[in-house]
Amino acid sequence: MSNDSVQREARPGTVAADPEIEILAAGSPNNRSGFSLVPRPDLNSTDVDWANEHLADAPIIVSTLTSQSRTQVWQAANLTWYRRAGQIHVRNRDGAYRFEVLLAPGANRDDYDFLRRTIEEARSGRFERHGWRPYLDDAGERAWRFKYSRHYLDADETHFLYEARDDSPKVIPCDDDRCRELVHDAAGDTHVADDTETEDYELSVERFVSSEREAPDYSVCLVLKRNDVDMPAAAATSLANDLQWMSESCRRVNLQHAA
Repeated sequence: MSNDSVQREARPGTVAADPEIEILAAGSPNNRSGFSLVPRPDLNSTDVDWANEHLADAPIIVSTLTSQSRTQVWQAANLTWYRRAGQIHVRNRDGAYRFEVLLAPGANRDDYDFLRRTIEEARSGRFERHGWRPYLDDAGERAWRFKYSRHYLDADETHFLYEARDDSPKVIPCDDDRCRELVHDAAGDTHVADDTETEDYELSVERFVSSEREAPDYSVCLVLKRNDVDMPAAAATSLANDLQWMSESCRRVNLQHAA
């Protein structure tokens, strides 16, 4: 724990007892800023037009933030608590911009949702004049960074850190390019490479993943929506066809992994 970290006994299982959380005291010497404290000017047509041209269809990439070993919970001068669990960069790659979300260890679903909302606001025009800082990346290209913290607790809610747990599940970046998801619940989730759904059943090609382990191969998962085993002939035919399709899809996905 850093020198400016708050030293206080915390109950097991609470926010402050989490080894992936760093609690920092008010006035700590760190370049942190709460997004709710940032002046936000009105949108103008230049903001909107530039975002429509460059950011509207920009893809999102999610990976791990290596420069920050834990999620930081810190207190502003007004004693409001903020939480910093990641940052976003906009970079030009092969002639097109993309959003690069970097999540710190300990980031949870609420942290990720905050960053995703920030991306959607950027797409609408709330970009460089609204908290994104320009810089030159390693290739000398103009890029932008968003690294503000989200509001977490009011000043009179400090006890929450030491007496309660945060119910928002932790998330980890998805590192499987065959999966349709960008992040997964760290406690346990599934990579999904293909899926289909009818009123009678759900079929997917998936494999288990968590922060501790993951299954080596994809498999076909079937969920029947009926409480009995009877199924109309048309639904049974559809299921047979979809099972054959998903089996082949699963085979191809696993071959791609083996390659």
